[in-house]
Amino acid sequence: MERIFVFLFLCVAFASGQTLSQRAHVVNHDKFFTEVMQETIYEIERRGFSTLKLTNITQNINTTMYRFQVLGTADYYNGFLVTIQHISVTNMRQTVGTNTVNGVPTPTATVHGNLNLIDAKLGYDVLYTPTEGEPHHFTGDFNHGQIRWLIS
Repeated sequence: MERIFVFLFLCVAFASGQTLSQRAHVVNHDKFFTEVMQETIYEIERRGFSTLKLTNITQNINTTMYRFQVLGTADYYNGFLVTIQHISVTNMRQTVGTNTVNGVPTPTATVHGNLNLIDAKLGYDVLYTPTEGEPHHFTGDFNHGQIRWLIS
């Protein structure tokens, strides 16, 4: 009985022109992606958000502030995430395709989405080196309305 069912299934698929890889998909991909992101955030919370190190940035400055000419270089280093007010996951989608591994086509499925950090504050140590004068050290933070990462 099982063999007849499998045979009929393959005949219907062949007659409709579909292959198994064309009909493949991730079941409940939005729920799956949300759960993976939630577990990732829990792990980051456990380790501490300050462990998310940021890229160092160098900025050349040539501007007027309070009627003074400011000319020099600012180096932002030791950056880390200070606070987040809200986290959301959006734009979840899936793609299905075929990769060839050792000459054998293999169906693959991928889930993508955006991880959004809403009202995030980033902290940096800042070294300002003016073109004339001594360097100055500061600690600064930047508020961002939204930081979006594409996760796949």
